[in-house]
Amino acid sequence: MNMKMHVIQRTLLLCFLVASPCFGWGRDGHKIASSIATHYLTPEAKGAIARLLGNQSLADVSTWADEIKSDRSYRWASPLHYANVKPGAEGFDLERDCPPQGCVVSAIIKCTGLLRGKGAGPAERTEALKFLVHFVQDVHQPLHVSRARDRGGNDIKVEFFHDRTNLHWVWDSGLIRCTKKRWPAYAAELQRSITPEQLAEWSRATAPVEWATESYKLAMSHAYAIPKDGQLGRPYFERCIPIVDRRLAMAGVRLATLLNAIFAEGAVPNPATQPSRFRPSQLQGGDGCIRTFGTANQGDADL
Repeated sequence: MNMKMHVIQRTLLLCFLVASPCFGWGRDGHKIASSIATHYLTPEAKGAIARLLGNQSLADVSTWADEIKSDRSYRWASPLHYANVKPGAEGFDLERDCPPQGCVVSAIIKCTGLLRGKGAGPAERTEALKFLVHFVQDVHQPLHVSRARDRGGNDIKVEFFHDRTNLHWVWDSGLIRCTKKRWPAYAAELQRSITPEQLAEWSRATAPVEWATESYKLAMSHAYAIPKDGQLGRPYFERCIPIVDRRLAMAGVRLATLLNAIFAEGAVPNPATQPSRFRPSQLQGGDGCIRTFGTANQGDADL
């Protein structure tokens, strides 16, 4: 092996020295999608978001739903980050695949309803917004809408450029880290690559069920397409990183489209000084599952 090739391989290996626990897209992925979304917000949506989040940006709050996983009082929200699709199904179905405790699709639907309705207080609306930002991004990660039997790839052991990890981590963080790009530059690059045709097409797809089905199909066609020995290297990276880029861009555009629609009709009050929290029933199960943004009235999925 010549010295140049050795340096290249060492650089790739350094990306993956620590395989951290699996959270959504990982910090960088969530911030990339949030940055793209911010670019497409209307002035009305920007104003409403500022009244709810104060000095925090969408990127700042995009990982909040992962950070509270260590808080026992939020344990009820753990199933809302993913969806599991029935084996052999062609896509996600809300009634079939979303259990009583909820899933990522029902959570998106319910957060949307809470933000659009009049019943929630300012602090509850703030939490709904932070959950919504995160869950719209999670549903675009293919392994967050996949198979229960391997927990969305968490139980599939692989070596990614010779680093021992699991398949879910590869999609949450590994593929993104391997690009060696800082997230602000990564976000700007993806945003510039979005064509007017893509913007229009992605903005029309407003059904969370549709987003979930897209992810499930990509999980089957790309994420799970691994060799028997579990060795994932440059061929896997080069085949899958375009999927990651496209899903991050789509998540950003669709989050902006959703927030623009939610905040188009009126102002949002300032958050209350004393924060309140969701009751688990507000995001789990119940009749609210079928209230959907846009045209969707089917399918959710849970990992």
